[in-house]
Amino acid sequence: LHRCATWLAENGCRDVCMESTGKYWIPIYNILEPTCNIVLAHPKYVKAIRGKKTDKRDAKWIADIFKHDL
Repeated sequence: LHRCATWLAENGCRDVCMESTGKYWIPIYNILEPTCNIVLAHPKYVKAIRGKKTDKRDAKWIADIFKHDL
């Protein structure tokens, strides 16, 4: 997680949006909080389009709605 935070900082990533599923987001949030502006999205409100559900499609969907400030 520390390497991820360092990589994001080195590449100028200041904004992070992630889905709050279970307790899995907590350690990531704690590591990224000092260096990133984090938006924690409730799964109910970022539900992706129906169809084949994959992590890649979910990540793209969350990034798209974050870019549009939704």
